[in-house]
Amino acid sequence: MAVTIRDLARMSNTSVATVSRALGKKPGVTPETRERILHLAESLGYQPNRTAQSLVRKKTHLIGLVVSAISNPWYVEFLGRMEIFCNRRGYQILVSDSALNVEREKENINIMLQHQAEGLIIFPVSDWLIQEEFDYYLKLKLKHFPFVLIGKVEGYGFDCVFSEEVSSARTLARHLIGLGHRHFGVVGYDPNNRPCRERLQGIRLEMESAGLCPSMEEGLRITGCDRSRWVETLGGWFTSSIPPTALIPTNCQVSLELYRPLQQMGISIPGDVSIASFDDTFWVKLVTPSLSVCRPDGEMVSQLAAADPHGAHRKSQWNQPNPAGSPAAGSP
Repeated sequence: MAVTIRDLARMSNTSVATVSRALGKKPGVTPETRERILHLAESLGYQPNRTAQSLVRKKTHLIGLVVSAISNPWYVEFLGRMEIFCNRRGYQILVSDSALNVEREKENINIMLQHQAEGLIIFPVSDWLIQEEFDYYLKLKLKHFPFVLIGKVEGYGFDCVFSEEVSSARTLARHLIGLGHRHFGVVGYDPNNRPCRERLQGIRLEMESAGLCPSMEEGLRITGCDRSRWVETLGGWFTSSIPPTALIPTNCQVSLELYRPLQQMGISIPGDVSIASFDDTFWVKLVTPSLSVCRPDGEMVSQLAAADPHGAHRKSQWNQPNPAGSPAAGSP
C-alpha cells in the first residue's frame, strides 16, 4: 500500500500540516524537522497524490494532445519537442489518437476534459477529411477553454498554427524547375486532405508562372493515395513517350513508401527520376539517396503550440517551410 501524507505525519510525530509544509518547501518548519521528514519520505518511497493536490489547487498541470493520426512520423517527432517545451513550464502531456475519425476526436477531447487538462493541442481531423462540423471546437471557445489547432480552420477565430502550403509547394516546384525539370508526377494525392489540395495548387501555380502547362497530361501527372495501384500507375508513366523526370510525393510518409516500388521497377533515384517532398523526419537522411524536402520549422511550431494555455488569445500563426536540397533531386 502506498505511503500517505498521514503516514508520514504519524511516523515523524508531527501534524499533516507540518509534513505538507516540509514537502512543499514552505516556511514554518524548522530545518531539523524538515530534514527529518524529507529523509523519511525518501526512505519510504513517498509519492505525492497529484489528484488530491489538483483538487486543492484547482490546477492539474496537464496538457491534452489530440493527434489526428499518430502513425504520421512527423507527429511523433512533434510530440518529443512538445514534451520538452511543456516540461519546462511544469506541464505534463496526455496523448490520444483520433485515427482520422471525427467522432473519435470528439471522444478524445471529452476524455481530456474529464482528466482536467488545462489546455488542448489538437491536430484536427478536418485537415485530412473534408468536413464543416466544428461545433465541438465552438463549445470549447464559448467556455473560454484554452486550445490551439495545429491545422487550418478558418472563419471561427480559433487559435491556429499552420503552414502556408501553397507558398511552400511553389518553393519546392521552383527548386525543381530551376534544376531543369519540366515533367512532374504528384504521388499520393487525396482531394479530401487540405494540405494535399493546397500543395497541388501551389505546384500548378508555379508551373504556370514558369510558362509550363500543368493541364497537359505529360506536364503534370497525378495519382491518388491508393498504394495498391502505385506500381501500375507509375509503370505507365515511365513507359510513356514523355515520362516524368521528377516525382513529388504529397508528404514524407508517401515518400518513404514510394522508394520500394521504384526500386522494384528498376527505376533509379536520381538517375531516372528525382524525388522532392514535404515535411521532414529523421528517416529522410537514412534512405539512399537521402530525400529532398520542403522542411517546416518544427521547433517554431512546437513553441507556438506550447505557449501558456492561460496566456493571451493567439492570432493565427504561419510557419513557412524552407527548401532543402539532397542527392534525391538532381538535374534531369
